[in-house]
Amino acid sequence: DFVGPAANGPFEIEDRQHSGWRGWRIDEIDASVGDWLTAHRPDVVMLMIGTNDVLQDYQLDSAPARLAALIDKIVATAPDTGVLVASIPPIAPTETWGTTEVDDQQARAYNAEIPAIVSQRAAAGKNVSFVDIYPAVHAEDLIDGVHLDAFGYRRVAEQWRAALKSVIDAPPPASDRACPCSIWNTTDTPATPQVTSTTARELGIRFRTERDGHINGVRFFKGPNNTGTHKGRVWT
Repeated sequence: DFVGPAANGPFEIEDRQHSGWRGWRIDEIDASVGDWLTAHRPDVVMLMIGTNDVLQDYQLDSAPARLAALIDKIVATAPDTGVLVASIPPIAPTETWGTTEVDDQQARAYNAEIPAIVSQRAAAGKNVSFVDIYPAVHAEDLIDGVHLDAFGYRRVAEQWRAALKSVIDAPPPASDRACPCSIWNTTDTPATPQVTSTTARELGIRFRTERDGHINGVRFFKGPNNTGTHKGRVWT
C-alpha cells in the first residue's frame, strides 16, 4: 500500500499515493518529512534524493551531510520504519538541461558517500539499507539527460523491489477460521488485565484483512474495575 500526500502518475491504478516532488532538494524534503511520516506512518521509506542538489550546484560539499541529517530525522521520527537509501541515477549532458559531464562526476562523487552514511547507521542498530540505483540505469534510459523513460523506471523499480523483499516481513499464513470472525480468539486475555490510570488513553492496533468483508463492531477487553466511557473508531 503506497502512501503519501500526493496522488498522481501515468498509470490507471488506484494505489497512486506517493511523496515524490519535482525539483526538490535534500533540504526541501527535510523541511516536510516529519509531517509526512506522522500523517502517513509508512512501514518503509524509499529515499532517492540529491539529483536536484547536483543540477542546481547547491552546496554540494555539504550534500552528504544533509542527506545524513535527513536520514537521522526519518529514523528519529519513525524509529520502527525501514529506510532504503538509494544512490541517484546518472546525469547525461543535454541541451535541454544545460548539463555537462561535470554534473555526472558530481553525481558519482555524491553517490560515493552514501554507502558509508548508511553503514554507520546500520552498525548503530538503525533499520537503514543502501540501494545502488546508479549502475542499473543506462544513458539511453534518460529522456532529457535527467528524467527516466519507462525502461529506466522499470530498472529502478526492479532495484527497489529486490530491496523491499529484504525488509518487508512475509505475510502471515491464511487463517482457517470461519467468519463472522475476529482478530482475537474468544479465550484471549491480556497479560496485564488492567492498570491504574486517571488520564485518558488512546490505544490502537493495525491489521490487514485476508479477504473483502465488513466490520460490524469494535470490541475491546475491559478490566473488572474499568467503569469509564469509551469510544471505538476505525480508520481506513
